Amino acid sequence: MRINQKRFYPGIVTFNDLNYLNLSQSLVQQGCSLKEDLLHVKYPHNYLLDVGWYGSFLDPKKGFFRIVIIKNNDWQKPKYKLIFKDINLLKINLLLTTQYLKRNFL
Repeated sequence: MRINQKRFYPGIVTFNDLNYLNLSQSLVQQGCSLKEDLLHVKYPHNYLLDVGWYGSFLDPKKGFFRIVIIKNNDWQKPKYKLIFKDINLLKINLLLTTQYLKRNFL
C-alpha cells in the first residue's frame, strides 16, 4: 500500500512499513508483513497517528488492524481508536482518521 506523505500534512511520517502490504492480496498471504508497527505520523501539539496489526500474524483470522491517535505519548488513553479486520478498509480508515485528527485536534 503506497503512502503519499503529502496526505498527512502537517504531519511527518517517521515510520512506514505499510508499503509492504498489498491490498489485492489476502492477509494470509502477507502474514510476515503484519506487525504492531506499520505506520507512525507525528503531528504538531504532540499528536501521533499510529497504525498497527495486533494478534497473530500466523493466523490473521485472529488479528486486527488498529489505528489510534495519541496525545503526549499517553498510550493508555488514546484520543481516538479504530479497530477493524478487513485489509480493504485500511486505506479509507486511514484517510478518515487523518481527516478527523486535522479537524478536531490541530
